[in-house]
Amino acid sequence: GKLGADAIEPLQEKGIDGSKLSVSSILRDREGALWIGTLDDGIYRVREERVEHYGAREGLSSNSVISNGLFQDREGIVWVLTSTGIDSFRERVVSVFSTSEGLGTDGVESVLPLDNGDVWLGNTELTVLRNDEVVPPTHPELFAGKAVTSLMEDADHRVWIGLDKTLQVYDGHTLREVKSREGQSLGVITALFQDAHRDVWAGAVAGPHRLVRIHEREVVEQIDADSIGDPRTIVPDASGFLWLGYLDGHLSSWENGQLKVVAPRVRGEGRIHALLSEPDGALLIATSAGIVIQNGKKQEVLGAAAGLPCSNVIAIVRDNAQALWIDATCGIMRIQKRELDRWLEDPGSTVRATLLDVTDGAQTGYGAFEPRAAAGSDGHIWFA
Repeated sequence: GKLGADAIEPLQEKGIDGSKLSVSSILRDREGALWIGTLDDGIYRVREERVEHYGAREGLSSNSVISNGLFQDREGIVWVLTSTGIDSFRERVVSVFSTSEGLGTDGVESVLPLDNGDVWLGNTELTVLRNDEVVPPTHPELFAGKAVTSLMEDADHRVWIGLDKTLQVYDGHTLREVKSREGQSLGVITALFQDAHRDVWAGAVAGPHRLVRIHEREVVEQIDADSIGDPRTIVPDASGFLWLGYLDGHLSSWENGQLKVVAPRVRGEGRIHALLSEPDGALLIATSAGIVIQNGKKQEVLGAAAGLPCSNVIAIVRDNAQALWIDATCGIMRIQKRELDRWLEDPGSTVRATLLDVTDGAQTGYGAFEPRAAAGSDGHIWFA
């Protein structure tokens, strides 16, 4: 409880009701956060107005914290003694948002930081983060009950959003559907991007996969699966054509109505998960066997043999300082630009990468839609 004006009152904060807790241990850490150990509900950490809960579901060795089972050492690590083990907590570099923070489900499929600072999450419904708090969309009635797939903010700050089996454009007030040239809904939107000519491209599945080019919110070109197959990921090249990556590991380009197979199998023999096109024409290919870096006809494989902690790469993105961030099965990695440039000059050497793993709060995701990784204008990096 807490001391009120005339009596001790149960602690009542968002996400915690002190009157219902069987408290076994309490700790005030050096940063002022209050840690509460319970006999049957794990631990709670209260920082300002934010409450975090950790129990067996979140990886705590037991939901039962023993009496006087909370301790902070000289390095600032908080130790928790439970009925079945000992756990340690240190300040997490990676923040994780899940149902504990107010999301509808834990499965986020896409993430988009907007220029206004909000972050949109593709989920069973649209989820909006503002200052790290879940808030309702400005017009919740437009999105209620509709699954969100791929997301994109265009050069005019309109948000393109896959809703159920449609493509919608949100101008801040209303939604407008973009339909096929036959007047039909486009289907499930698997990818969205804007090219140098300000046209928007959308990957869509309504039966067979197809790719559509949209000018001024009207479909002007439709490319069917007979022409392009079923690409896992699509990105525009700086010179105007499109790169297409496939789960079987082959890489193709689309230019002037023609599909060209660039590599029947990328080096490393991996499945292609994501593509990142560089301004200088280089292409970074995230695969299950590492990152294949292609420049012209030359390919180099950046994987475990080159010093990465693991090779199964899910998504890649550059930050504002051009460091490369990598979402992989072992955690989140960062390689500074100068270090990656040095390695490319000597690919037989070992690259130096910083790994953020589960002890830093990192969790691996497999977002089904785009973007799966994105850099915000404020410097934060987001992964679905």
